Amino acid sequence: RVIWADALSINQGDEQEKSWQVQQMSSIHSRAQATISWLGLPSEDSKLALETLMELHTKTPIKNNVQQFVSDLIRWNAVANICARPYWSRIWIFQEMAWARNK
Repeated sequence: RVIWADALSINQGDEQEKSWQVQQMSSIHSRAQATISWLGLPSEDSKLALETLMELHTKTPIKNNVQQFVSDLIRWNAVANICARPYWSRIWIFQEMAWARNK
């Protein structure tokens, strides 16, 4: 089993290596059994944000609870806090997610 972590596996001080590794990203991520991202240390509302996103991903909220689900500002503030993290400022993050097999 191979574990590849871009922050550790790429010599950030070597522009030639970095350029070569960037060209390999689609192959690396599309062949990976799993892609795991580190969003940073959790905040007090991180668990709620991830639960909300998983609920949206795995099921549509029950029809009679849609209004309650959508209007729950605490949930959406938690999601907004996750989305505002510096992690998302790297443009290639979205490419890595698109290449990943396990979404």
